[in-house]
Amino acid sequence: MHHILGEDKAMMRMLEGRNASQIEDRDAFLTHALDQEIAERNLLSALRESESRFRSLADQVPVLIWMEEEARGRVFFNQTWLDFTGKRIEEIRGEGWKKDVHPEDLEHADKTISKALSAREHYTAEYRLKKQNGSYRWLLETGVPRFLGSGEFSGHVGACVDITERKKAELIMKVARDQLEKRVAERTRELNEANARLSREKEEQLLLIRKLEEAQNQLLQSEKMAAIGQLAAGVAHEINNPIGYVQSNLGTLKTYIEDILKLVEAYESVEPSLEGENSARIAKLKQEIDLDFLKGDLASLLTESREGISRVKGIVQDLRDFSHVDESEWQWTDINRNLDTTLNVIHNELKYKADVIREYGSLPEILCLPQQLSQVFMNLLVNAAHAIEGRGTITIRTLAENGGIVVKISDTGCGIAQENLNRIFEPFFTTKPVGKGTGLGLSLARSIVEKHQGKMEVSSEPGRGTTFSIFLPLSPAE
Repeated sequence: MHHILGEDKAMMRMLEGRNASQIEDRDAFLTHALDQEIAERNLLSALRESESRFRSLADQVPVLIWMEEEARGRVFFNQTWLDFTGKRIEEIRGEGWKKDVHPEDLEHADKTISKALSAREHYTAEYRLKKQNGSYRWLLETGVPRFLGSGEFSGHVGACVDITERKKAELIMKVARDQLEKRVAERTRELNEANARLSREKEEQLLLIRKLEEAQNQLLQSEKMAAIGQLAAGVAHEINNPIGYVQSNLGTLKTYIEDILKLVEAYESVEPSLEGENSARIAKLKQEIDLDFLKGDLASLLTESREGISRVKGIVQDLRDFSHVDESEWQWTDINRNLDTTLNVIHNELKYKADVIREYGSLPEILCLPQQLSQVFMNLLVNAAHAIEGRGTITIRTLAENGGIVVKISDTGCGIAQENLNRIFEPFFTTKPVGKGTGLGLSLARSIVEKHQGKMEVSSEPGRGTTFSIFLPLSPAE
């Protein structure tokens, strides 16, 4: 607040910077100084009276009022504040009042007030202030900047209103809102769980339906292959016996012919000793039957016959092995050999449609159901042949990769349209004309591959061809 200046100080201020020799009328000067001093005293008296009225008014208002100077902090607190805190003004003047602010609120309140002081602007802050009984009450503080008549910033003046009841009401509303949100969240969770259960049940039903369809497909395929197996077993039994006779007889015939040729060679050795008509007759007969060609061709004929019989026996055995789909024993199998067996069985299906190129890599044996994999390879190879218009090429590549093996079967056929690529493994989906396909082959093939914990992928370009890639682990996890 303003303080009163003494006469001596007033005179020194008035005379400061002046040269007495420059003052022509000293009495006039002193009169002027005294008049100005009287005016200042009157002004200070008015200020003290104004301050007294402000303090008297502030002490009668039922809110907490304070006044702050920029450099000294808070210098005035009304009686309501003092009664509220039970403190003397000397204890709380400056920064002392902050000791009664709740520790949890002090930092935020202090930042708000400091920011407003630096910006010289209006502010509001909420904090808890300790009463003289030790309890805390919530206050809403409003600070307004003060400016002197010269426009100089002097600090803030402000008031605090007790908002504890409002805070309690807000807390009650918050608790009620939280409880409502909790109930809504619980109900939402219950609904989500119910929806999730329904979705799981629906997925389980779809999975069950798919498994039933796959089981039915496998049953149909198994029944078909079982019928083929029975037929193959019967045919093999009927064929194996005469083939055995023929193969045995061919072996005996080879021995007989070798003996006869030895005899002929013996006769030829004495032929020069013959004379006359006998010699001419033998020479004519040798020429007619072309004995030299006959001796050379007999060996070739016997060799080809024995190879043919062996091939027939191999085909019959491959057909029997291929048709034993009911065998459920897992075996360590050479997949390259398995592919060769399958190619032998369907050789007649492929030979008029495509040239088969085998690019086999060195493969380790894998633990599998070989007869079921043969079904997969047969299905892909036959489909490849059907996709070729005219004559084309089917390429089979095998390689070891990432702890397993890969089989790739490519064709130069018509390819598969992009919109059908995602559906070709669906049961009963087929692009073949009615009566030409059931749409079960690829579905069953993928099911068998997945049973081996493998995967099947397809890539195709219409007009260029299709490639099926099969990855199989060395040993499926149990």
